[in-house]
Amino acid sequence: MKTRIAFSIFISFIFLSCHNRFYTAEDFSSVLKIDSHVHLNSDKGYFEEQAKKDNFILITLNVDHSDSVSVNKQLANALLSVNKYPGKVFYGATFFFDTAGWGTQDWSKKVISHLEKDISGGAVSVKLWKNIGMTVRDRNGKFIMVDDPLIEPVIQFIIQKKLPITGHLGEPRNCWLPLSEMTVRSDSSYFARNTQYHMFLHPEYPSYEDQINARDNLLQKHPDLIFIGSHLGSLEWSVDELAKRLDKFPNMAVDMSARICHLQYQSARDNSLIWQSICQRGFATCSISRPGIGKKSEVFALNIRTGSFTELILVITEQATLKEFKKMSTIRGSVTGNILQLISK
Repeated sequence: MKTRIAFSIFISFIFLSCHNRFYTAEDFSSVLKIDSHVHLNSDKGYFEEQAKKDNFILITLNVDHSDSVSVNKQLANALLSVNKYPGKVFYGATFFFDTAGWGTQDWSKKVISHLEKDISGGAVSVKLWKNIGMTVRDRNGKFIMVDDPLIEPVIQFIIQKKLPITGHLGEPRNCWLPLSEMTVRSDSSYFARNTQYHMFLHPEYPSYEDQINARDNLLQKHPDLIFIGSHLGSLEWSVDELAKRLDKFPNMAVDMSARICHLQYQSARDNSLIWQSICQRGFATCSISRPGIGKKSEVFALNIRTGSFTELILVITEQATLKEFKKMSTIRGSVTGNILQLISK
């Protein structure tokens, strides 16, 4: 039952517009919403309190930033929030990918022991991050990909626990382009600040196709695995490519965190098809990613509410304007059109 409830949380926020019904801006507070991709990196409760007022359920995902101390701190914050806001906050566990002992049974036993403890607080998912495939390497300098057979015991453990894997694997395809050629400003801004992940500068690293193929290989091998692809499954550049994966892997879902701008970019060019695949399959989760740390509670609460409201209006109504969207530092150049062209007319 716990697993069924957890899975329902991930897939329950389906747009009513797919069924010829409409939300409006006035429904923002009254409709239960699920933000399936947040990072609560604070014990202050600012985010949770605002989410409670705005009728959001939160799923906070812990992330392995190659720092075991950070992983433990994230878990502590997540459990604090889960216990303080029962039924309103859930969490996804993760593990520190320490390459010491990689290639031995001791490595997988250590990771599984860590996960056994970390999921015991009621985790609804296990998060795999982009360090798998982009930063971690074996002793010979070879990048460790998510379909590496040596990770298999950990994958099997997660499946046995009947938990979904939430995977931020790879990056937007823009990551392999020069900054000036990236299609959305949020990407060019991020990779200008985080050059270690700007793959255009690192041609010797695994390619975009390598990342996607490794993820697909994992899903091909485990058709019963429930997999939630973070950030549109790193297929943000093409809803057609995303639709192919959703058809091929029935247990795959995606969230839209930090990638709504890519749908807007595509909608300006083919507004009639952007949502059709997602609506027909009914598997897309809606996620509005906001930072988890706030210094001033009033300012932070206002910022997260404004961002959440604007993004929600962008995807459910025809009331959003290009001016509102550009305030969020998204698309480059001059485009027109709303993010959602209703399919059911």
